[in-house]
Amino acid sequence: FGSRWLKGHNLNSLLPEMLRACRLWALVSFWTSQAASEKCSPRRGAEGALLLQLGRSKERLKSRDADVSTYLFQWPYDSVAEECEKVLGPAGYRAVCVDPPMEHLPGEEWYWRYQPVSYGLNSRGGNETKFRSMVDRCHGAGVEVYVDVLLNHMAAARRRRAVGIAGTEFSYRNFSGLYSPEEFHHDTGNLLSNCRLDSVASRHVLQDCDLLGLPDLNTALPSVQAKQTSFLQMLSDVGVDGMRVDAARHMPWSDLAAIMTPVTGNLKLAMHEAVHEERLGDPVPLSEYFRVAPGGGESRMLEFQGALEVGKAFRSGDLRSLPNLGDGRFVPSVHALTFTDNHDIQRHAWSIRRGKCSGCNGTAGCYGTGCIHYAEHALFFEDGPLHTLANAYLLALPYGYPCIMSSYNFSSTGEGPPSNEPCGGRWICEHRQAALLGMVRFRRSTAAASLQNFVISPNGHVVAFSREGLGYFALNIGKEWTRLGVQTSLPAGSYPNLIDDRQVHVNTFGFADLYIPPLSILAILR
Repeated sequence: FGSRWLKGHNLNSLLPEMLRACRLWALVSFWTSQAASEKCSPRRGAEGALLLQLGRSKERLKSRDADVSTYLFQWPYDSVAEECEKVLGPAGYRAVCVDPPMEHLPGEEWYWRYQPVSYGLNSRGGNETKFRSMVDRCHGAGVEVYVDVLLNHMAAARRRRAVGIAGTEFSYRNFSGLYSPEEFHHDTGNLLSNCRLDSVASRHVLQDCDLLGLPDLNTALPSVQAKQTSFLQMLSDVGVDGMRVDAARHMPWSDLAAIMTPVTGNLKLAMHEAVHEERLGDPVPLSEYFRVAPGGGESRMLEFQGALEVGKAFRSGDLRSLPNLGDGRFVPSVHALTFTDNHDIQRHAWSIRRGKCSGCNGTAGCYGTGCIHYAEHALFFEDGPLHTLANAYLLALPYGYPCIMSSYNFSSTGEGPPSNEPCGGRWICEHRQAALLGMVRFRRSTAAASLQNFVISPNGHVVAFSREGLGYFALNIGKEWTRLGVQTSLPAGSYPNLIDDRQVHVNTFGFADLYIPPLSILAILR
């Protein structure tokens, strides 16, 4: 600084400025020493900033910031229990979600489990004894249990009289001992007919008409509410921790609140499936359900818009179009359940890619009238490594509560689960992927840290960011190695990648020179 300039100044008061100057010099020296071309350096903003910040809000998650769940779709209860003990618990998964546990129509296709006949705990997954044992064994492994529940409708009888998988007899809109025809929505003067849900333009059509021909329960009736509250209380008493509410937006939030609020005990989390179609004039905003949960507990919404936009960015090959999941277009983090795909998204995406949606006549990429538009760009197991990378990205972000879909391969949208034990043959078992097991650990270890130093490479292939001194994450969706100089916010040292055997060396100033292979993930912890 020069002795003449220092004369008359207190050196202690100048130390902060001197340190800032040194850090700036280190930053400049680091970047100018890189042999990488502009093609491989981080994206710069309009003002020439080196780093792009995402989610500038310092809002922190209060309850699920360390957590990951998985949906073991169509798994038998005995297999779920074993998976809790051998994989999910040791890996650090907080919860497992299973299919609807109530009695349903018999049949090999997966969708019969979504046509309830009674509220008895007997299903293709196993009987009540096996269900209770699964809950106990998963709890013993430190894993919570969530179930899919069906409150909107009952099964559609395929014959004059039908029988459920456990032997319960019923007829069309008449479930002896449970619901009478008067307890369903129906046309004036005719208890055995009702309007069909053929648009989303009005609340009446969305919430009173039959979805896919399934008899729509009148959830405003005290008799219906009492029976459903009793069912949920039974689940809570068994030890169930949370529930995925199928077709939630097809029931008024006030009805659901009346059903759920009286529930006491273990059941405290509701995850509402509400496929909001704003582009079609959907009159039911997701925010109506933010406070609807059993016993005044926690409510989350399945974040379909996030699945669409994250999938679109990854499939496009250009991550510069990644959405800021913290902005107002998405569900607030404390109410979001995030995912790349679920069982519906998978089957709609499969159909869209093959032109099999209603009205598409074989035109690939068309979602027509029979598929939801959220699946148009969504990722699922068919996308291989790209799907894994997108799941890892969601686990690395401090946004929402991620759920990993665990699937089986299919050749038609209705095809039921394989007959062999998971995870062989057609079972995909994404939740067991080594990369995602590593990311479960990363999420748990960085839960208290905010997102910083967000960078996207100019070619859009690499996204990278730090988690406030606790970890650093990067991924490359490209087909070539990418070199990237980054600020990790970590102390100097050598850090092993959680995903493979690579080492990352961080210098005294927190900078690292990354060499990221194609279609790969880097995740390091302090």
